[in-house]
Amino acid sequence: SVKSIGHFAFDHYCTSLTIYCENESQPDGWETDWNSSDRPVYWGTNENFVYNNQFQYIVQNGEVVVTGYVNGVTDIDIPDTIDGKPVTTIGYKAFCECDSLKSVILPNSLEIINESAFDNCSSLSYIIINYIFLYLY
Repeated sequence: SVKSIGHFAFDHYCTSLTIYCENESQPDGWETDWNSSDRPVYWGTNENFVYNNQFQYIVQNGEVVVTGYVNGVTDIDIPDTIDGKPVTTIGYKAFCECDSLKSVILPNSLEIINESAFDNCSSLSYIIINYIFLYLY
């Protein structure tokens, strides 16, 4: 396993990077600024990382966390459950800078939309949350 990560290891040019770690938390030997660009980090993911044809997700504590998107996706319909597990969270920066994204339908099971989840989605025109249309102008 990785015992040390230096300063600015994932700096500014890694803009679409999401980091998945098997460890439950940051190991002691890693520098405090190893992730200086504040890329999304998911701890304790092991083999739970999955892609489908619209988005990527992980399963944590029996719940689905949507963590990213498939390049070129235009319309996303996130279901209430995946493999019997509730979809509860849209992760930090999950769809950040997804220029192709035009519409999103979010599930009723959703509890948390994390910071910058849809930041800088320049083509996004509407989101449906709990059957309520939110038009973006």
